Amino acid sequence: MASITNQRPSKSPKPPKPPKPPKPPKRTNQKLQARLELAEEISRSVFLKIGFTKDAWVQRQNILMAKGLLEEKQEELTKRLPKYIVGHYYKNDGGPTFRTIMTLLRNLARYAEVAIIRRKVQQKVAGKWKTTYYYKLCT
Repeated sequence: MASITNQRPSKSPKPPKPPKPPKPPKRTNQKLQARLELAEEISRSVFLKIGFTKDAWVQRQNILMAKGLLEEKQEELTKRLPKYIVGHYYKNDGGPTFRTIMTLLRNLARYAEVAIIRRKVQQKVAGKWKTTYYYKLCT
C-alpha cells in the first residue's frame, strides 16, 4: 500500500520581475504655485505693516491700527483674493471690530499657509488681575 501525504508538489521558481522604470518628476501645480505667490505677496505687505515680524509678539492695539490699512487695501483684497478669505469683512454696517479684523487676518494667514497664535499673560495690577493677549505670526 502506498502512503498518502499532504505534501504539495514543488513549484518551479518564478523568474524575477524586471525593475519598474523610474517615475517622471512631478509637475508642480502651476495654479497652486501662483496662489501661494499671491498669498505671500499680499500677506507680507499686510503683516509687516501691522508689526508681525520674525519672533515678535504684537499687542491688540497694534492690530486695531490695521483697520485703516485694511480699508486702504479694500479694493486690492476683494479683487485678488477669493471671497471665502475676505468674507463679509467689508459688508459690515457697524464697521470692523477686533474680532472681524482677527478673522480676516487669520483667513489671510491660512491662505498664505502660516498661522497666527495667541499668548495670554495675566498680571496682578493694583490688587486686580489684568489679562493681556499677544499675537505672533508663525511661519
